[in-house]
Amino acid sequence: MEGCFGEGRSLVAEAKALFDELGLPIRSALTSFFSAPLELWAGDPVAAEHVLREALGLLESKGEKGFFSTLVGSLAEALYRQGRLEEAEEATRAGEQTASTDDFASQVGWRGVRAKVLAVRGELDRAERLAREGVAIAEPGDYIDLRGDMWMDLAEVLTVRGSTDARDALEQALALYERKGNLVSAARARGRLAELGV
Repeated sequence: MEGCFGEGRSLVAEAKALFDELGLPIRSALTSFFSAPLELWAGDPVAAEHVLREALGLLESKGEKGFFSTLVGSLAEALYRQGRLEEAEEATRAGEQTASTDDFASQVGWRGVRAKVLAVRGELDRAERLAREGVAIAEPGDYIDLRGDMWMDLAEVLTVRGSTDARDALEQALALYERKGNLVSAARARGRLAELGV
């Protein structure tokens, strides 16, 4: 979150190697909860996709389903950022089908990406409805960064729509990122605000 990507990668690789050495493959796969966001923050969605596909493959081979829906939501984001909209939407469907109703991180994740895909395709009413649902699900939670991400997703949909509400959504995201100390995402939100002429 501070932009120290090299150091972050080294720490995650060290943790993963330790879990592998201890014979804990599921724990090793779950390091993708850290490495995938790191790669997305670093602007490398291809690397994020790689670590997520590896983790998801291992979890599936072990019959572990509890973390699948959250990770597949991250995969959807990585695919979306590469412009691979059909694959991103397919990943959101996998997340939707596997997420429990009380798993708000997964419920938020698939909604945010699918909303952006729909917006790009011009299905703006559906896109905005899904994005606002995601915000409503995320807002009561303690995951400040996830809340910021959902506001960013809503802002992206509203920007495509040409709505002036995009500015308010970006300001909400920026405030949350600053509160969390996520300097990378805060800078991204400021950049989007600057693009809107703020």
